Amino acid sequence: DTMPAAAAGDAMPAAPADAGGAEGDDEEPLCRFCFDGTDAGELISPCRCAGGQKYVHLSCLRWWQRTVLISQPIHPELFDTDTRPRICNVCKSEFTTPPPTRQELLSTFTGPELAALIDEGCIIGSARDFSQELEQLLATIPQVLRDDVVCRHWVQGVFLIMKVKEAGEDGVEIYLRLTDAEEVERFIEQLETDAQTFNLRGRRFRLQPHGPLSGLQEGASPEDRRTALRAVELPANLAFRPEEAED
Repeated sequence: DTMPAAAAGDAMPAAPADAGGAEGDDEEPLCRFCFDGTDAGELISPCRCAGGQKYVHLSCLRWWQRTVLISQPIHPELFDTDTRPRICNVCKSEFTTPPPTRQELLSTFTGPELAALIDEGCIIGSARDFSQELEQLLATIPQVLRDDVVCRHWVQGVFLIMKVKEAGEDGVEIYLRLTDAEEVERFIEQLETDAQTFNLRGRRFRLQPHGPLSGLQEGASPEDRRTALRAVELPANLAFRPEEAED
């Protein structure tokens, strides 16, 4: 089946303005996503929206939720609190049909048996049929947005597993690679005033004084940190650790 062209970064599609009025007795309910009726599949009312916004095909909603999830980072420490798969962007109520969990989502890609095969030194490759499925999915997303879709790396991809860590394991670090002076300056501009804390997708990360910054003293001033960053030999991988989320 061909699904409508909706970018992973978009909000849940809304019906056209002329479809937003009260439902007439003779009006056939239409999906707010693809604008087809019941002949194209089961229609549900997953939120508090009314009128032309009320109905959506279960398959359309599921496809859109899945598209949003696969556009997000895959590293456990970069999971954010994106509410789009759970909350209607029009009426702000929670969908009665929850999105798939990450485990369920990955199982649709890999099968549940893959987790037992993951170990350091293993190689994972994308099957031809799987690559073709992802290419079809990417074709529905505007070209300018495709670089932000994480799953594009799996199209005809082959990966060597260098290290395996459990999600939430203590000591997990995130690395940012800087390749030239312009990237360093852009990065410095994005740091907080302490020149040590970095915000990414709603999470806060703290720059670690080791690796290329091993000469940086604990308690260094913000200006000293900026000077050390500008003096780093490039390319360089900077280490960060996520800060504990406040209750």
